[in-house]
Amino acid sequence: MSRTRRSRGFAALELAILAPLVIPLIMFVVYEARMYLAQQIVDEAAHAAARAASEDASPSSAVADAPAVALATLSAHGASCTNPQITVDASAFHPGGKVVVTVACDVSLKNLTLLPLRGSQTLRSAVQSSVEAYI
Repeated sequence: MSRTRRSRGFAALELAILAPLVIPLIMFVVYEARMYLAQQIVDEAAHAAARAASEDASPSSAVADAPAVALATLSAHGASCTNPQITVDASAFHPGGKVVVTVACDVSLKNLTLLPLRGSQTLRSAVQSSVEAYI
């Protein structure tokens, strides 16, 4: 009996054994990549908002402008964030001081159907930016 005749059907058997192990592993990699990309978008939104706030002339304008910049950055990157929350701490807003912007949003996990994930995960980023010294 030749070797190819004896091993006929083993590829299908190997696939049937390995598929239940490999598919969840691939879905986990997709999940991690999605969370990494979403975190990068939230980081970018917080950075852009903090920078814009630090360039404003007054604490009140910084508090007003930063959320708009953060939301614009989130939508420009096509983030699938729900319930975005942006907070601005301008308590140390003076020339040479700092402003801190925190961006948080929920990312849905429901469309990763092969993994037993439910609900959403909250991603958060806080960025501090120095206020321009010559306002």
